[in-house]
Amino acid sequence: MYKRAFYRDPLFVGLIGIFVATLVCTIPYSRQKIDSVYMRIQTYIHSFTPHDNYISKPKMLATKIQITIPTDVPHATPEAEQVPPMNWSSPPIRHEYQTWNNCGPATLEFGLSGLGFPDNQKEIAEKVKGNPEDKNVNPEELVAYANQKDSIKALVRLNGTLNKVKLLSANGAMVILETWFELHSDDGMGHFRLLRGYNNANQKLYFADSYKGPNIELSQEEIVKNWEVFNNLYIVLYKKSDAKKIETILASDIDIQKNLDNTMRTNLEHLSTNKSDMYAWFNLGVVYTHQKKYEDASKAFDMARSLGLPWRMLWYQFEPLEAYIETNRAQDTLDLVSVNLKQAGNHEESYYFQGLAYQALGKQSEADKSFAKAKDLNPNVRKPNIFYSEEE
Repeated sequence: MYKRAFYRDPLFVGLIGIFVATLVCTIPYSRQKIDSVYMRIQTYIHSFTPHDNYISKPKMLATKIQITIPTDVPHATPEAEQVPPMNWSSPPIRHEYQTWNNCGPATLEFGLSGLGFPDNQKEIAEKVKGNPEDKNVNPEELVAYANQKDSIKALVRLNGTLNKVKLLSANGAMVILETWFELHSDDGMGHFRLLRGYNNANQKLYFADSYKGPNIELSQEEIVKNWEVFNNLYIVLYKKSDAKKIETILASDIDIQKNLDNTMRTNLEHLSTNKSDMYAWFNLGVVYTHQKKYEDASKAFDMARSLGLPWRMLWYQFEPLEAYIETNRAQDTLDLVSVNLKQAGNHEESYYFQGLAYQALGKQSEADKSFAKAKDLNPNVRKPNIFYSEEE
């Protein structure tokens, strides 16, 4: 007599299904990883999409770009920098694996949870993203969200150092770094990480990473390399009751203009020893743009582009687009954003700068269409400015 194999028995299959469902629902990381499967599959598929490895180079060769490194850089005010503890680990935070294009909201969730807030990445994304396909959440959008909390303060600064972020973290702040992140060769992207601890003895840092896990170990060397791509940008979240000690650690960087001066000095020092440092040129252009020195900024960006910037660079940083428009090079901006839109699709910032470029060229009807598309993607769209939450 034929007997059905036990593993085909409906009761057995049902019990296994209940067991697996219970496991998924009761083990947070298992549930979160399943929620993020869609994101991981899309990331894998996107890695095979054809693209140039670099942003297009300017028409003028680097050897013909005339830029003079200034000699009148404001001198740094000597600051007595504290020494961080040898080792430090953060208090518990809530970790959640990110969903599609959601590392910013997920990482802000980590930081807010460390300060006692229950906000999750879905709630945050609904406020800071215009649509689920939004490729980029800007640092200022995360800061603006956090600053709605009465008991905490959030700010963004450039020119961070390992020593400074260690000190801030060890003194109660939640510190988020924006860094470059490569899953595949020549396929880098912007990525936020929350600093969770460090060990000076082995020169390791530990991060809550929304893609890789709650306690990822990275070498100081790797962080330094990938952090420079974003001008060593960091977000600081801290309780207002801790303001005095946190702002003492920030020292002159608490002032935006002094932070820009400090950032300019750092990048000029890099260029004094290596004029082929494309990120130092780019970062110098970022500083000049915020200082409204648009001619100098455009030349610095040209130098950076001539050296081969990664192809996704302008998905996250938009100062070159602004500088070119302000120096009567709106067509350059149009050329760059057209590539962005071909590669990234629904990219609100590119549509916004496309509108500004068309406007500068006197093509108002085209500008109106671009602005409308940007607003359709995000009703709160505006020209990105990492410091706007403090400048307005």
